[in-house]
Amino acid sequence: MLTLPAPILAMTQRESFAKATAEDVHMIRSLPPLPVPESYIELITRYGYLTFDPVDDPCRFAWEYREPELSMQFKASIAAFMPAEKVKRYYSGLVLDEDEDLPKFPNFMLPIGTNWGQNNILLECGGERDRIWFWEFQPDAWGEGDNVRLGFVADSLAEFLAKLHVPEL
Repeated sequence: MLTLPAPILAMTQRESFAKATAEDVHMIRSLPPLPVPESYIELITRYGYLTFDPVDDPCRFAWEYREPELSMQFKASIAAFMPAEKVKRYYSGLVLDEDEDLPKFPNFMLPIGTNWGQNNILLECGGERDRIWFWEFQPDAWGEGDNVRLGFVADSLAEFLAKLHVPEL
């Protein structure tokens, strides 16, 4: 059972968020070829598609590149967990779209959230853990002609939520 950290739980108690319907869950589960983690399904059905206000709820998190040639740490903020239709649209664009000029991710990566820019929070599906990754949208950021380098955020959705820096109001 997914347990929200106290500040996020308080946020869900002071305002309501649209919750995933059975149709939403079916659509999301049909996207990746591997099982979508139940922790994510529980989050969107029980608490809803959480959105974070940049002033009242500036939820910051840390992420890092874990590559030998690029080991760096950064911070970002989450703006929202995307509704099902947006998840589908982003999955189609980031994974399924055949446009060779667009970045592509493995089909087991599900875009579940965004920040205040064009960056995405990705959920790893089908593994032993529901790891969270961050994709920083930068056209040709490293002069390599593509931008599919992912930053590691957390080993699980629960850990991601627990690590969010949320000011208590």
